[in-house]
Amino acid sequence: MAQMQAQIDALQRELADMKAAQTQQAQDTAQAQRTAQVAQETATKAAEKKVVDNKKAVVWDGPIALTLGGFIDMTMAYRSRNMVGDIATSFNAIPFPSSVNHRITEFRPSARQSRASLLIQGPSNGNEAVEAYFEGDFFGAAPTANSGESNSYTPRVRQAYAAYTNKNNGLYLLAGQAWSLATLSKSANMVARNEVIPVGMDAQYVVGFNWIRAPQIRLVEKFNDQVSGAISLEGPQTSFFAGPNAPLVPTLTTNPGGTLFAPTSNYSLDVAPDVIGKLSFDPAFGHLEAFGLGRWFRSRVALDDHTTFGGGVGLGFFAPIVPKVLDLSATFMSGKGIGRYGSGQLPDVTIKPDGTLEPIKETTAMLGLVGHVTPTVDLFGYAGMERESRTDFTAIASGKTLAYGYGNPLYSNAGCKTDALPGQSLTCTANTKQLSEIALGGYWKFFKGDIGTMQAGLQLEHIKRETFDGVGGAPSTDLNVLFFSLKFFPFQ
Repeated sequence: MAQMQAQIDALQRELADMKAAQTQQAQDTAQAQRTAQVAQETATKAAEKKVVDNKKAVVWDGPIALTLGGFIDMTMAYRSRNMVGDIATSFNAIPFPSSVNHRITEFRPSARQSRASLLIQGPSNGNEAVEAYFEGDFFGAAPTANSGESNSYTPRVRQAYAAYTNKNNGLYLLAGQAWSLATLSKSANMVARNEVIPVGMDAQYVVGFNWIRAPQIRLVEKFNDQVSGAISLEGPQTSFFAGPNAPLVPTLTTNPGGTLFAPTSNYSLDVAPDVIGKLSFDPAFGHLEAFGLGRWFRSRVALDDHTTFGGGVGLGFFAPIVPKVLDLSATFMSGKGIGRYGSGQLPDVTIKPDGTLEPIKETTAMLGLVGHVTPTVDLFGYAGMERESRTDFTAIASGKTLAYGYGNPLYSNAGCKTDALPGQSLTCTANTKQLSEIALGGYWKFFKGDIGTMQAGLQLEHIKRETFDGVGGAPSTDLNVLFFSLKFFPFQ
């Protein structure tokens, strides 16, 4: 009996050991499953922190969102006059018959409008947010740039800025290079990347379009959902018309570029930033805005500095007059010394006989329509003008009457209408009185898929350049331009 009891006890111990082993094995299996699950969750979270959305090209890396943008562009331009330029048309340089280029046509293909952008957005706590944006193209032209064999041209900065938003107090702060506050916005918030830019293919846009891209500090206050106010301090630069006669006293208005500037470009004697203040309204029918611009112009006359004030006022309107089908934009600006802010690039100031500067009165206007005819077809049309006023002076020196200013009737236009021979130079002062343009075109998105969008575009524009009366009359000239473009948007 004792022996049998011992065997029973041994069997019970073995059974208990087996149960304990099974329990431990089950616990080990459960622990392994939990470990694998945690590892999977960790891997998933890590993947979520860094994932690429191919449709929007958004790269997440932790709390930072990186959004890639841009396009590849191939545009061909055919001009009725030889402008010797890329696909940005110099509206105020259309040649007269006195230039042999007046009778020469021009064909220019270009991929330099291809663009790359990067938007960096930090985490938001619901009330505050920060972001940075960079955008560039290839319209830079170093001294070695040419269209010979390699067609090598340099990148340039279009925009580079950081912005801070505080929803609690309606504050928006921008610092860096961006479109001017004078450029029309789509809504009252006046934030960057919300501008109404002509959609055509000319890289100089449209006559009458108000814009610069410049370093600036912009502060916007959102009073409510419909009304905002803003002020911007923007980088200055003055454009001059000096005239055929030098001032009667030693005068300095520009210097060639120094450190980190282009030595082949001239820079004005800037004394203060351009100051722009704007009020924006969003009534039910669209967007309205009004702005004021203040500028300072300086010259060095003999041993003294002379500063002259200029500026202007502007109005803008944007509305989807047929929602998702037809958009209307309209702008107007008038003032003295505002030429820099128009696509026509008419001069800001002229130089008086005593070396001081006189701002030139100017008015600009532009009207635009963009129609979304189908999901794949867009049509557009623009009409614009820029007009300057006569700002002329005379002086007597050594018994002679000398003409100064802009649009002086004593300036000679005698050679403007005469056909020049190659190498021949004829007298043609031809101060521009008015530029006007009509542009029509459209885009067809013939491919749209997960890898992006491909579109073809066609545009025809007609520009007329009129001048002030002078000796020999008031000559005028014009230019017709036909554009064809192919664009690939990999992120749309």
